[in-house]
Amino acid sequence: MDHFNININSITEFKKKNSREVDLANKLLNLSGLVTSTFFHINFESFHQQLLIQIIFKNFKESLFFCMRSEPQSALSMARIAAEGSRNLLRMLDDPTLIDLYSLTPASKAQKENQKRWRKEFRFNDKEVLLLNLYNMGSELGIHSTNLMGDKLSSIKNVMGKNVRLINQKNYSKQVFSIIMMTMHFAMSRFMTSASKEVKKDKKAMALARQFIEEWNKLRPDLSEQNNLLSKIEED
Repeated sequence: MDHFNININSITEFKKKNSREVDLANKLLNLSGLVTSTFFHINFESFHQQLLIQIIFKNFKESLFFCMRSEPQSALSMARIAAEGSRNLLRMLDDPTLIDLYSLTPASKAQKENQKRWRKEFRFNDKEVLLLNLYNMGSELGIHSTNLMGDKLSSIKNVMGKNVRLINQKNYSKQVFSIIMMTMHFAMSRFMTSASKEVKKDKKAMALARQFIEEWNKLRPDLSEQNNLLSKIEED
């Protein structure tokens, strides 16, 4: 048995059953490429912003893949990393002097004085509720979770003469997929807004930003519909 043989059956099934959500997520990932390209044309004083923007979207993408494999808790754990990276990037876009604090070695970060300053500076602000919520979900239901979250309906399977309850996570995975997708959508908007002053300094960055806005506006109807569906799920 090849334990490293990649099985894409669950991904294929998820795409078929949730084609509209997957199509929208794919369009948003394409849009994230414009954000990344825009950042590449900005003359930041440090490489951290350009490195982080790549890592963040990679982590968002991987978290969506976990959902498609019916692994929502792993998805939330990865999404927590993406949310944390988004917060750190946004704080450095707001205040580039924080790069020195961000760049501290683990030993320096462990010092009480630096720990206090880090916690004070690298915080979610009042406009970043979606990112904060995803971060908290990733902590409580992902990385630090002690319970396997599943759908209400499950099945019983006889294993070696014993009845074992099998947890179904397909509906839960779909909900987490939508939450992560919409938070990614919010994050890229914040990145472009926070970097707007630097974008205006470069013609190529400005051209990419205009293309971003054009593509963004095309997705407004789909995003609005998805947001309404997500609100109904949360109410239930």
